[in-house]
Amino acid sequence: CRFAWQGVALLPFINEERLLAAMKSLDSEFTEEEKLRNSIGDDLLFVKETHSIVLKLKETHPDFFSTTSGNEEQTFELTAPSCDNLFGTLLRSTIGAGISKFLV
Repeated sequence: CRFAWQGVALLPFINEERLLAAMKSLDSEFTEEEKLRNSIGDDLLFVKETHSIVLKLKETHPDFFSTTSGNEEQTFELTAPSCDNLFGTLLRSTIGAGISKFLV
């Protein structure tokens, strides 16, 4: 992990193998949303429409937020300082609605 807040707390009193085995029998009872929530995926970044990242995207990639097909694979590289010192790649997502449809 690059930052302490990204770490995973390991609880010494939990037997991981036993816990995973017990949870395995419940897998068939989970909804698709619960299965997605329990899987490894992309990090989500939620910002207001007036945030500098959104303003920069609207300026440089005006069709990024468009819901028309053809721009699903479009990405945007976050670079500091123009993106509030955030780095990474912004990808379109099928999760959420409106601006929240986009992942970092």
